[in-house]
Amino acid sequence: MKKGIGLSVPAFFSKKFINELEKLQETKNGNDYIDNVYGSPRSLILGQARASKKIPELSLIEMKEYINHLHKIGIKFHFTLNSVWSNGIERDPDKEEIIYEEIKSIIDTGIDALIIGNLYLAEIIKSKFENIDTICSINLKTDSVYKLKSLVTEFKFNKVVLERTTNRNVSFLKNLEGIYNDKIVLLANPDCVFDCPISLYHMLENGHLSMNGNNLSNKNYCIDYCQKKYMNDYAEILKTPWIHPADMDLYENIGIKFIKIQGRTLPKERILHLTKIYLNRLETNNFTEIFPNFIGKPQNKSRYIIFDNKKFNRRSFTKTFFKNEINCKNICGLKCFKCDKFVAELERKL
Repeated sequence: MKKGIGLSVPAFFSKKFINELEKLQETKNGNDYIDNVYGSPRSLILGQARASKKIPELSLIEMKEYINHLHKIGIKFHFTLNSVWSNGIERDPDKEEIIYEEIKSIIDTGIDALIIGNLYLAEIIKSKFENIDTICSINLKTDSVYKLKSLVTEFKFNKVVLERTTNRNVSFLKNLEGIYNDKIVLLANPDCVFDCPISLYHMLENGHLSMNGNNLSNKNYCIDYCQKKYMNDYAEILKTPWIHPADMDLYENIGIKFIKIQGRTLPKERILHLTKIYLNRLETNNFTEIFPNFIGKPQNKSRYIIFDNKKFNRRSFTKTFFKNEINCKNICGLKCFKCDKFVAELERKL
C-alpha cells in the first residue's frame, strides 16, 4: 500500500479537469495522492444520492473515454450508485434483466469500483459481478465496529465510508487500526450539521429525485435546514465533524489511509482548489473555506470572520478531540458544551 493518505475527489467531467489533476499530482508536496475520482452521470434506473438536475448529462461512451484518461495518469474511477432506495425496482422480478444490463454497462466503461447505498443491490452485484470492487456509501451511516464488520464480512464491501460523526470519535477510529484501517474512508468536509436529524429524509429525497424519469423539482428544504442552523448559531459550524487539510497528520497517526472530499456539484475551479489544499495539507485563512457549498461562498465570508486564523486556533481546537477522546455523539448538548464555549469566547474578543 502507498504511503500517505489517498484522496477521493469529486468528478468534473472534462478532459481539462483531468489534465489539472495530473498537474496537481506532479507538483504536490508530501506522500498524499489522488486515489480516485468519484461520480456518475444523470439518468440512472437505480438512482444515486444527488438530484438529477444537479448531475451532468453524459453517455456511457463519453464516460468510458473519461475513465481511460484517468487511468493513463494512475487515478481510479468510482461510480456512485448510492441511492438508499430505488422505489423497490431492485426487487421486482420483471426488472431483473434491465437492472443487470444497466450495471453491466456501467462496469464495462472500465470503472474501478461501485459506491453503493442499497444493501439488497449490493448483494445482487456481488453475486453477478464478483470481481468488481464495492464501496459502502456514507448514507448507510456506519458508526460501530459491529456494523462495519457485517458490511465487510457479510456484504463483501472492499471499503466503507464511515458516518460523518466518527471523524471525532477518536477512540473508535483507534480501535480499527491494524484491522479495518485499510477498508475505511472518512469524509473530510461535510455540509450537514452534526448528526443531522433530517439526513435520512435528504438521502431518500435525493435518491428519488435522481431516478430516471423523475421530473420533480428539488426545493432544497434539507440544505436550507442546515444553512439556517449555521447562520443562526456559529457553534454548529464547530460541531460539524470536519477534517482540515492541515490536520490530516493527526488522522494519519491513528492509521487513517483514505479521505474523501465532498463537492461533486461544485464548479471545476472549486473542486480543484479543494483537491489542492488537501493534497498538500495546506493552511487556509479561514477554515470554513473547506466547506463545499453555502459556508464557503464569497458572500458569506464576512459572516465567518470569527473563524479567521488570527482569531481562532483551529489546531488547538482539533487536538482536544485527540487528547481527550471525546465521543461527541454521546455527550454533545448534554454534558459537553465545548463548541458553544469556544464561540462565546471568540465573540467576546470581536
